[in-house]
Amino acid sequence: MVATTQGPRGLPVVGALRELARDALGFLDDTARVYGDVVPFTVGRRRAWLLSHPDDVEAVLVRQRERLTKDLITAELSSVLGQGLLTNEGDDWKRQRRLIAPSFTPRHLAAYGEAMVRSTAESLPPVSDDRDVHEDFTRITLHIVLRTLFGSEPEGEAGRVGEVLEGLMSSFEVENRTVWRLVPDWVPGPHRRRVDVLREQLDTLIYGLVARARREGTDDRVDLLARLLAARDDDGRAMSDEQLRDELLTLFLAGHETTALALSYTLWLLAEHPEVLARVHAELDEVLADRAPGTADLKQLPLLTAVVKEGLRLYPPAWAVGRQAAADVEVGDTIIPQGDQITVSPWVMHRDPRWWVGPTRFRPDRWLTGETDELPRFAFCPFGGGPRVCVGQHFANMEIALVLATLLQKRSVAPVPGYRPDLFPVVTLRTRNGVHLRVLPR
Repeated sequence: MVATTQGPRGLPVVGALRELARDALGFLDDTARVYGDVVPFTVGRRRAWLLSHPDDVEAVLVRQRERLTKDLITAELSSVLGQGLLTNEGDDWKRQRRLIAPSFTPRHLAAYGEAMVRSTAESLPPVSDDRDVHEDFTRITLHIVLRTLFGSEPEGEAGRVGEVLEGLMSSFEVENRTVWRLVPDWVPGPHRRRVDVLREQLDTLIYGLVARARREGTDDRVDLLARLLAARDDDGRAMSDEQLRDELLTLFLAGHETTALALSYTLWLLAEHPEVLARVHAELDEVLADRAPGTADLKQLPLLTAVVKEGLRLYPPAWAVGRQAAADVEVGDTIIPQGDQITVSPWVMHRDPRWWVGPTRFRPDRWLTGETDELPRFAFCPFGGGPRVCVGQHFANMEIALVLATLLQKRSVAPVPGYRPDLFPVVTLRTRNGVHLRVLPR
């Protein structure tokens, strides 16, 4: 059975690649609005489908998950990340997920709150009339991931991992988000030559950190590397050094860049809405007074928690999630044929007026009044969904809240006149012009 649903007409050979490169968010928004909930389009010579109804997304990601594999772009990330949770498939993925998931339970995560607060307090943005706070949050989240993942201080050799991984991801974006996507692998390019050098540097750093942890022992350590070294599957097997390398890089990337972006956009939204910011300051003052926040305080900060959710709704760092049909997939009356790509966009669904009142407005109170209690399950999915939902979602939510609480105890923010983020959706929802705010003392 062949699907006949109509979608946007792309150009010969390149399909919608030009539109995606120019304005991917606008293209997906327009495609869903004009053509409906299940829409085909082409990228290069391949066909993809945009799914925009939460029920269809649940049907695919949950009930037909065995018919899916990772999409081509995510699969190609294995050239950087190896076979970690993001890129792995099948029984190997299930084994790794079972080994890693216990380290991300709330009981274990509580041990990382102090590192989150400490890293923020050490790197508070200085008072400034125009500050790119994304740079500050990138540094803060780097320090947090080094301390919680590797048990290392920022000045150590682990600090170079972020620099090298950023170089690799930049090369990956050139390869997959530009015309280079259509160029055969054998054609040389500067970014392609650079990848081999950076990958070797990255392997040297990661394997060195794993070897040191094995040599020194993990009895007195609570970092994630120590827990992964101690993890055993049902047969008593531990992870190999190669598996550890792949999982560490995946966790590093997921816990560093995406969280820095979420923090940046959320703080910018607060600056744009001073009435909400004032209420957040009042809540922090009432609950914490002058003491540093801890994980136990988060239950007493409902407005801050709502602000975090609303920031993730409007500016989800994981703006699109991809899969590939390993077999024919049924979506209502439509059959998505084996081999086609499937795209689910939290950006699109989080701004759909069918599910959200004032979908483009920053309204944290929607999470406090019961307005969102009857949402379809996948109407809000900043961390994906189904069995492959992000294993670190609770870590990320806790980190965003604790970093904001620590910062807003000492700082206030206001808009920079004329600034708007120039969104640049690649692997994550980046900007071309940073995230600029006025940073004020409190």
